[in-house]
Amino acid sequence: MTDDLERQVTTEDVEFRKLQLLGRSSIAVTLPKKWIQLLGLKPGDVVIVRRQGSSIIIEPYTSNIEQSLHAHEIKISSDKLWRCLRKIVGLYLSGASMITIQFAPDAIGLKHIVKSFLREKLPGAEILDEKYDQLLVRFLTNLEELPLRKILKRMSSIAIGILKDGLKLLVNAKEGTNSDESQDVTMRDEEIDRLYLLLYRLVNQGILNQRMLAKLDAEDPRELVAALMVAKSIERCGDHATRVAYFAKALSTMTMFREVKDDTIEKLVKLGNSTCNILKEATQSFVDKDVEKAQAILERRLEIRKISIQLVDTVMKRACPLSMVCANEMMTYVVLMIESIRRFLAYSYDIAEITVDTYSR
Repeated sequence: MTDDLERQVTTEDVEFRKLQLLGRSSIAVTLPKKWIQLLGLKPGDVVIVRRQGSSIIIEPYTSNIEQSLHAHEIKISSDKLWRCLRKIVGLYLSGASMITIQFAPDAIGLKHIVKSFLREKLPGAEILDEKYDQLLVRFLTNLEELPLRKILKRMSSIAIGILKDGLKLLVNAKEGTNSDESQDVTMRDEEIDRLYLLLYRLVNQGILNQRMLAKLDAEDPRELVAALMVAKSIERCGDHATRVAYFAKALSTMTMFREVKDDTIEKLVKLGNSTCNILKEATQSFVDKDVEKAQAILERRLEIRKISIQLVDTVMKRACPLSMVCANEMMTYVVLMIESIRRFLAYSYDIAEITVDTYSR
């Protein structure tokens, strides 16, 4: 009966084989010869056998090949600096472990820019050796400290902090209190970008090497793709939170802003705080694989969206005290802030949808 099943189910990518007793402590299974040939293997080569959940994975031992693939050289000239920097980012994301950066004679003076770029943009970048016209760079990642969910929560926390500080700056400006909560906003937004690039790199490594799944706190490669989508949504939230802080800073410099008598700003701040809570809940729902929580977030979507639309309509009405007291520039800033908060909301809802789509069973 088993032989009949084998004949019926066998395809180009799937075959059924019997397990055979080999000695007292081992079970053997034969592998299709054509598969071995396609992988460039031969009798006597070493393979890695590992257990992953309910599956047994057999893969070639290719450490030497990996090292050669992960050793790259980039040549930088003065007219192609930013193109080369983008290529370095691409290699970083693809999982490269080491690169050699060679500087053309006309680009020696750009070395400090490259070193700053590596230090500020790419987590784990380490300069192993430096010569007059060359840098040897290694990328290190401590997977024991970097499960994907930890990175996502950190990114979300920073984005929420940026938006809250922007709203606080707005309230202080309205009350006439001098403060500058946005002074380090740019640096924090760049930290979100750094974490996104790091997560992107880890996801690529996890897809190529499933032995990393457990260290990344993932059970299935599909979770890695979902985590990357969530990270991108949070990264975009960070961008819009930074815009809110920027516009709040601009409004705080306008004396007439304090003369606004209606409750538009109070409603805007309330909407922003609600938005922060939604991102926090959405991120936590993905981290906890909580589909019910994600569904509850999505069910409130129309209610919050209606509030944001009403707020925009209020600001845009010519009869609104805001438009009569403030210059057009001020009203434009307020509208742009509301729009960025709405985009922040949209990306938060995307995270809830990703949770539902990924973990609904």
